[in-house]
Amino acid sequence: MPQFGTALMRIRDERLYRQRGYQNRDTYCGERWGWDRSYVHRQIQAARVAQNLLPIGNIRRNQAQARELVQLTPQR
Repeated sequence: MPQFGTALMRIRDERLYRQRGYQNRDTYCGERWGWDRSYVHRQIQAARVAQNLLPIGNIRRNQAQARELVQLTPQR
C-alpha cells in the first residue's frame, strides 16, 4: 500500500531508525521486519507515485498499480 511507503519515507527522511538504535534504514527494516532493501525501495517509489497522482486520482490502496507508474516523469 502506498501509505506504507509514505511511512517508510518518513522513517528514512527523518532517520527515525536511529531512535531504535540502528545505524541505517536497511538494517532497521531487515532486522525489525525482515524486509530487504529492494522491497522497501519499491514501497517508497509506489508512495511517490500515489502522491503525484492525488490531484487526479487516488491509488493509495493498491501498491501494484502505483509501481507500474514509477517509470513515468510527473508533470507539474
